[in-house]
This record gives sequence, structure tokens and C-alpha cells, in this order.
Amino acid sequence: MLLIRSTVAIEDCSFTNSSVDFSGGAIFAIGGTLHVKSCSLHANTAGGGGGCIWVQDGAELLLANSSLGHCRAGTFGGAVGTFNTSRIVVEDTSISHNTARDGGGVAIDAHASGVVDGCSFAGNAARQSGGAMYAAGDVARIRVHNTTMIDNSGGENGGCIHVARAVQLTLRKCLLMKCTAALNGGAVSVMEDAGLVLGEEVEIDLSEAGTIGGGIYHAGASLVVEMSRTPGSARGPSIQNCSAE
Repeated sequence: MLLIRSTVAIEDCSFTNSSVDFSGGAIFAIGGTLHVKSCSLHANTAGGGGGCIWVQDGAELLLANSSLGHCRAGTFGGAVGTFNTSRIVVEDTSISHNTARDGGGVAIDAHASGVVDGCSFAGNAARQSGGAMYAAGDVARIRVHNTTMIDNSGGENGGCIHVARAVQLTLRKCLLMKCTAALNGGAVSVMEDAGLVLGEEVEIDLSEAGTIGGGIYHAGASLVVEMSRTPGSARGPSIQNCSAE
């Protein structure tokens, strides 16, 4: 499905076994606004980016209450890939067993802001970086809240999440567990001018890296660790049972 500078809502639909040589195995959006709600997208393939969904050139994506699984992209975003988008929001969605070069689950590249809330990422793999999620470029902010990432892997950096360049990543109330990276950052890798905020109730557990940072590898510009905003009602971040060679 090709959408060009349109406002489109897709609800209660299924996209299965679609394949394209370029990008957007099931849906390709250029500009406009795309809402995908209560949909199933499985076993779709793109030779370029976005095994299920690809959005670019100022497009805005809202993905909610959906399931994306067993999809594959040749470059960015095994399930969802974006380039030069204005905004991406993913809510209450399951993203599992997808693969790509970078961002096995979701990849956000250049000039965007992103929110991931109430989602689960499981069994996603990147041949290079960001098993569950990859973000790089002039991305303003990526906020990941109330989300679990389990059994994701990166062939280089960031078994769960890899961010680089100008990205500012905030994690709150998340569980990152049993993730692996062949090089750095079993759960999270932060590089170049990127920044990381570790907020309340972030748990990183049982993750491994081949070289440095079983839990987190940080070679970025900033790191902020937040404790509870409400005394007595929440706890700060926890990193435990992680290892690196």
C-alpha cells in the first residue's frame, strides 16, 4: 500500500506475507498522517527499510494496539522504519521476532521525535545495532515508557536499544532483560553526541555484551540518572546480573 501526502486511518486489518524490493513491506507512506490501529502485520519483507511499515518525508505515524511479527528488512527497521519523519508514536503494541540490519524492531533515522509507551519487544534481532530499537541522526527525543524488551539481540551494539548522534533517549518504567550485543551494550548503547536519561523503575537484568557494558555502554554526551519523582511510591533504576567479556 502506497500513501502519498494523505491522512489515512487503517483499523482492524491484517497484512501478511507481503514483499517488496524497496521499503515498506506492507505500507509505505510519504508525508501526511498515518494511523494504524488494532492491526496484525506478520511475515512481511522489504529489501530496504521497514519490513512492515515505512514512513518518510515529514510523515507522522501513530501505531496502536497492534501486533507486528516475523517481518524482515534489508536495512532499517525490521517491523517499522522511518526517515525524516516529524513524529512517531507507538502505543500498546507487540513487536516480536523481526530482523533488520539496524533496528530489528523499530528504526528512527533523522529529524523526528518518538514515543513508545506500553509496548513489548521480544526476540527481535539486528545484524548490526539496536536489536529492539535504533535511533540516530537529528532525532530530537525518544521516550520509552512502560515497555518491556526481552530476548533481543544486536550483532554489534545495543542488544535492546542503540542511539547515536543527536538522539536524546529517556527510559521510564521499563524492563530490559536477557538481551545480548556482540560488542558493546548488552541492553543499551549510547554513542557520539547522544544522551541518556535513566528514569524511575527502569530494570536492566541478565544482559550480556561481548566487550564492554553488559547492561549499558555509554560513550555519548550526557547521562542523567533519576530517582523517584514521588517519594515512597517508586524506585530508581536498577542494573543487575549483567556481564561483559
